[in-house]
Amino acid sequence: MSSSGGLVSISGILTAVDAPACRVLYANQLVIDQRWSWRLSDPFWRLYFNRDPGAAIAHRGRRQVLPAYRAALVPAWCDAQGSCGSPVRHFYIHFETPGLPDAWIRRVCSAPLLLPEDEVLRALLDALAREEPGRAGWHLRVQSAAAWALARGLEQVDTSTLGFPETPDGDAAVALALRTIEQRLADPLTIAALAAPSGLSEDHFARRFVRVTGRPAMRWLQERRVANAADRLIHSLATLDDIARATGFANRFHFTRVFTRLIGTPPATYRRQHAGR
Repeated sequence: MSSSGGLVSISGILTAVDAPACRVLYANQLVIDQRWSWRLSDPFWRLYFNRDPGAAIAHRGRRQVLPAYRAALVPAWCDAQGSCGSPVRHFYIHFETPGLPDAWIRRVCSAPLLLPEDEVLRALLDALAREEPGRAGWHLRVQSAAAWALARGLEQVDTSTLGFPETPDGDAAVALALRTIEQRLADPLTIAALAAPSGLSEDHFARRFVRVTGRPAMRWLQERRVANAADRLIHSLATLDDIARATGFANRFHFTRVFTRLIGTPPATYRRQHAGR
């Protein structure tokens, strides 16, 4: 399922032009059990709503129990682990957030978020979980639920830096490099190529990039290539060879190795897991 729109405005921080949106990738209701032991590392957000107790998410040594009828968010690229001790009716929404800088998500939304009690969000998610997917208006309500949950999640973090890094207080050299990466994912980019437009030495640029984004430039480039590849795996019929070439990997084998290391699942398996969702 794919949709777009659902603008979420954050007053006083973002303009209507760069306000984050929720792009829903897929949503579904299923029963999970002890086999729900997944590494939850994806280039998209996960919204979970369980109608039974028994599931939990572990992150950096901390285990967060997921209460029944309480929504939880796993931010994009958050490296967590799911677990389940008994059958649980599990509703999920996977979505992207165009307008929220990846650097900011990694810095500020680095851990799973258990959302506060919210009667409206609970009623909406409970109704969606009980309905047959695809009914009239269902997709729009899924979109609304994702946007609502994102807004509640952002209330728990420091949104004062949401314009970062493309603000007067940010780093123009790094902002330019980030744009270059997005525009030239398929090109054989190097630290030298990214540093050259700013006139900085490679070492100086590399240090500034890590300070701004929290990631070395080449690691950032790999993650953006993997994110783009994941989207192509889900939303296109392109072969693994074609996706590897389009996203800047040397070949299919290099693509598979890097994708598996970052996502925890080989690309062919990842495609099968998300087929039809």
